[in-house]
Amino acid sequence: MAEVKPFRAVRYGDRAGPLETLVAPPYDVISPAGRAELAARSRRNVVHLTLPDDEADAGRLWKDWRAEGALADEEPAWWWLSQDYVGPDGVARTRDGLVAALRAEPYERRVILPHERTHRGPKEGRLRLLRETHAQLEPLFFLYEGDPPVARPDREPDLLVEGASLWRLSPDEAIAEAFADRQLLIADGHHRYETTLAYHDEAGSPESALVLAVLVSLVLLLVYYEVSRWLIMLTTMFALAAVGIPAAVVWYRESIAPHMQRRLRRVPGVGSLLDAIGSIPTGLLHDRRVLGRATAFQLMEITLDAATLYVLLIAIGTAAAPTAAFVSFVMAFAVAQLVPVPLGLGTFEASLVGMLRLVGIPLEPAFTATLLLRGFTMWLPMVPGVWFARRELRPRPRRIAA
Repeated sequence: MAEVKPFRAVRYGDRAGPLETLVAPPYDVISPAGRAELAARSRRNVVHLTLPDDEADAGRLWKDWRAEGALADEEPAWWWLSQDYVGPDGVARTRDGLVAALRAEPYERRVILPHERTHRGPKEGRLRLLRETHAQLEPLFFLYEGDPPVARPDREPDLLVEGASLWRLSPDEAIAEAFADRQLLIADGHHRYETTLAYHDEAGSPESALVLAVLVSLVLLLVYYEVSRWLIMLTTMFALAAVGIPAAVVWYRESIAPHMQRRLRRVPGVGSLLDAIGSIPTGLLHDRRVLGRATAFQLMEITLDAATLYVLLIAIGTAAAPTAAFVSFVMAFAVAQLVPVPLGLGTFEASLVGMLRLVGIPLEPAFTATLLLRGFTMWLPMVPGVWFARRELRPRPRRIAA
């Protein structure tokens, strides 16, 4: 589905000056003061191209720098990027991805998926810049599920500056084949992506449809810009606890000596829990079929609810990975079980919205999907459920034999 290929990089040559004076952050995070400081570092700082005073000036500089040898053309190649950065939570992380040329496809083809809306003003400015330079000056970030087709080379990088390392990769047709059946989600760069589509409509050449893409693999789940290990750990712990609690109940009833049970009862709050465990019929604990069915039913309920969340997100026009919906639901479900609030009211909703935001879903669709999920899976079924419960609990007249 996704078409990727090696790209011809244009990078700073020896005549440009020290690399540290030439690089800059993405254009849309630079303040006016920051731009002035970057521009003063060097007359060839990339900010003169990515955030110019006038797009025509950027086009002129692009041509002049190439003619002067400040910018040098590379042979077409794949590249591997590794970035060290500090997240909003203050934790240092490393992000790896494959750098390639990606063919932009209209959203309706479902090859490239968006997750946010765009505004006309920024796209118009980027389109004017693209018309002048005819070049993709900054990479866009895309996410995909599955293992990456290549790994970081085990050698010193070809380029290294300010926490970013780049390795030139050997030609490998298997890389393009690995993406032939994959969908990609835009993590960052919606405006520039849609600008490329508009530019391609004007220019019409095969090259005009290509964007510079950093493709980041999500091996297990989707989190905005990274695979979050602590989310995987917490989800796994919750799953193990759900399986381990029935086993612990059986072990307590069958293996713990009476004097140990008396010691456990001295722990605050444990006595009432042990009384509840003691009220479970022994025959029920030894019935593997009942325990198996109960466990399978609980697992099926969680899976179907998570699938419902995923379908709701897609229905309201928000792209999300199934793994993201599953992890978000499981974590919210776990939090709701840990608080003494009936049915987890409020706690589940807040936890789910927060988790969806953490995995990159915008606030509005996260909130909407959460309310719809609660409506379809709890409030709506509660109406017939209450009616059936009242019917079953209603006293029935006794029949007296004649």
